[in-house]
Amino acid sequence: MTAAPCRLIAGNPEPTAVDADVIILTLGRAEESRAAIGSALRQTGVSQRLWVLDQGSDAATLAALANEIEGRDDAALYRADTNLGVGGGRNALSALGRGRVIAAIDNDADFTDYTTLACMVAALAGEPDLAAIGCRIVR
Repeated sequence: MTAAPCRLIAGNPEPTAVDADVIILTLGRAEESRAAIGSALRQTGVSQRLWVLDQGSDAATLAALANEIEGRDDAALYRADTNLGVGGGRNALSALGRGRVIAAIDNDADFTDYTTLACMVAALAGEPDLAAIGCRIVR
């Protein structure tokens, strides 16, 4: 990450060619962040890689997030030395991936069901003029 110093906390930092890179920024909200991470990791029907950037959570929250990702080959958790903001954090994570599609979700969001990401990837692949998809906020 070139935007600001960041360090790997847990998971596998090696990028792989996948259908989708899922990126999540975190700052506090341990339970919501863990739920968002779990929702992303449960997506089926598509190859994916999860990138998480913590931007200043307390030690307990960071440890809880690390527990969700530790030992996984398909995910990595980083910690930024400073809060990069939404745009800066998403740009930093996006630069790490190798996916054909980037899906950014907030740390208090989750996918509607287990195939949402696969449907998004298929929609983008099926419409060459389509460059972005926005998801409706349900709750």
